[in-house]
Order: sequence, then C-alpha cells, then structure tokens
Amino acid sequence: MIVFPKHTEVNRFVAKTKFYERAGLTEKQKTAFQTEIERISWTHKFSPDTLNIKAGKRTPEMEVFEIRLKGQDITESTLKIIDSAIPYPILFILTAKGGLQKAVMAYKTIKNEELKIKRTKEDKILVDKYFSTEWLSALELAIKGNDANQVFENFLRQIAPELGALDGSADIDADIEKYKNSEYIERQISMLESKLRTEPQFNKQLEIADKIKKLKNRV
Repeated sequence: MIVFPKHTEVNRFVAKTKFYERAGLTEKQKTAFQTEIERISWTHKFSPDTLNIKAGKRTPEMEVFEIRLKGQDITESTLKIIDSAIPYPILFILTAKGGLQKAVMAYKTIKNEELKIKRTKEDKILVDKYFSTEWLSALELAIKGNDANQVFENFLRQIAPELGALDGSADIDADIEKYKNSEYIERQISMLESKLRTEPQFNKQLEIADKIKKLKNRV
C-alpha cells in the first residue's frame, strides 16, 4: 500500500469535462474517456510547498492522480489526454474493478525548454513514453530525492527497473533512449524470426538468420 506524507495531500476531484474543454476531443476520444474512466482524483502534489525538496530545473513539481476505472484497464491514448493537459509529471495510480492497482508514468518534456518554474498556455507538452508496473494487489513506491526532478526520476525508475537505479550520475534521457532503441531492436528481431519461420529458400533463411544474430548482438 502506498502512503505518502499527509502534507502532500490535495484530494481534489477533477471533472472529466475539464479535459474535454482543453483538449478539444473528438467524439471517439470522449467516448473512450467516458467508457474507461469512472473517476479522476488529484490526490498528492510533490513540490517545495509540500515537501522538503527544491524545485528541479526541468521538473518544478509533480502530481499524483488516482484514476478509478470502469473496467480492467485504460488505453495509453486516454492517459495521454490527461498528461497533455498538465504541464508537470504525473504519477497515475490506476484502480481497476476488483481492486488491483497499477502505477503508470510518462516521460514527457516541454517544448519551451529550459522548463520554467511557472508554466504558461504556450508551453507545448510532449508525451514521449509510458512506463508501468504490473497489476498488483498492493503497490509500493517511495519518495526519494532532494529536488522535484530527482523525485520524478526515482519514481520512474521504481516503476521501470529496467531503466537502472538512480545513482546521481545516471542520465534519464540517455537511459530512456537506450531503452527505446532496445525495444525497437527487439521488434525487428521478432519480425525477422516470424519471417524466418515461413521462408522456404535456404539461402534466404541464412541471410535472415545472420541479420537476427547481428541484431541480438546489439541488444
């Protein structure tokens, strides 16, 4: 069970219509939003006002949103509607029917870098990549870091251990690029392996097998 400090609590209901108005959703997006989400709550805020941390150069603060689902999961496209409307990192705590929970967080940047302490409507939010835990009966996440940027990165690494541990010298941008490149290579390997299984010509089988071997050496 996740228990964050009392003084970080916000506990404010967020109407789904707020995102409709800002995002200019299509009817299809509105339907998905309504079908997948039962309730959105802004539960916590991690900032110099609520924690003994500094504002990060790229992350002045971060938020925690709890989303109660109508079903068993939510699409990334629906989460992206919320993420694109909030100019700070968001830790999503998803609660599905039956009580299982999953933590989800996006790596996102602001077009107008360097990130400002105060954001404006002109700031373009770019949602890059989502990371998530498995569905669990109890989530365990801890606040760690001296500034909001470290707190965000630490949550991201707890959710996605494959990014590596935060050790003070780690570069989250480089780690995410490495991860995305690894994912791309794995997809290429999977496609080639499928092609190999159906290729009737022996010479082409050898060519495909050689490509697979080279890609595997890059992972």
